[in-house]
Amino acid sequence: MRVLFNVYKETIAYEKYFFIILKPTQTMKHFFYLALIFISVNITVDAQDLRNICPDRNHPHAIDLGTGVLWACCNVGASDPLDYGDTYEWGTTRVWRNYRTQYIAENVTINNISGSEYDVARMKWGGKWRMPTIDEVEKLYDRVTSGRYTWGSDPVLIFKGNGKQIVLPSENEEGNYWSSQRYSSDKENAFYFGFDIWHNYYHGKKSCNDGCVIRPVRDK
Repeated sequence: MRVLFNVYKETIAYEKYFFIILKPTQTMKHFFYLALIFISVNITVDAQDLRNICPDRNHPHAIDLGTGVLWACCNVGASDPLDYGDTYEWGTTRVWRNYRTQYIAENVTINNISGSEYDVARMKWGGKWRMPTIDEVEKLYDRVTSGRYTWGSDPVLIFKGNGKQIVLPSENEEGNYWSSQRYSSDKENAFYFGFDIWHNYYHGKKSCNDGCVIRPVRDK
């Protein structure tokens, strides 16, 4: 069923698919059927609209969503907000090449690398740009309105707050982003966050050898 739905005061088209599972239950010696309806929503957005969220093509732009820090409009290594950008091992400026190396961040002597020499955002972009802490990531999800959409076959997350917006792209149906913090004092793992075609948000630990993208922030 194709319908029109108003999201964030913007009319967009999406498809709804309904799956009904019937489960018998017994109440007052009579059998009833409890219908559980599962809805899978695929919302499509226009790519040009997402690229136009920035005032010009001189990226990166610092976006104030009202979370306490300014969020970059795009990822490190990206050419525009919809470009996934470069993936990196945690704690290094080395681009990840889809294979594991022997690097396990043992040379990183601090547990929070935001703004340090191990911070790829600071090393690549300079200035006040840095990797976000996991607390800053959670504030982003908690304090602003978010929605998962589809661009092509990949989901994107759009965050809106304070009259502004940013978009987080994905690749191969998922988006995985590094935070600046180790997973506790575990030298081999760091906090990451992300989303996929089924989830708006997840976070946990990931090996420092793995590749994730970076969405920088900067202080006001």
